[in-house]
Amino acid sequence: MLIHQRKHELRQVLNAIFYVVKGYNPWWLMPTDLLPWKSVYYYYAKFRKAGIWRELNDALRAKSAKRPSAS
Repeated sequence: MLIHQRKHELRQVLNAIFYVVKGYNPWWLMPTDLLPWKSVYYYYAKFRKAGIWRELNDALRAKSAKRPSAS
């Protein structure tokens, strides 16, 4: 069985994805001190195709609906 070794830590990948999405920045304008933009976009697209972002949003939405509102 072949095990794939990640070149980048998943936490770093997620931080880079959130940086781009939160700032509405194009992928190729990511700061050079972050991961290579093509690597980050690869994971973003892979997660999107697998439905990970939808599942994450649904879970967060459900969790926030259960939280009592501040008064």
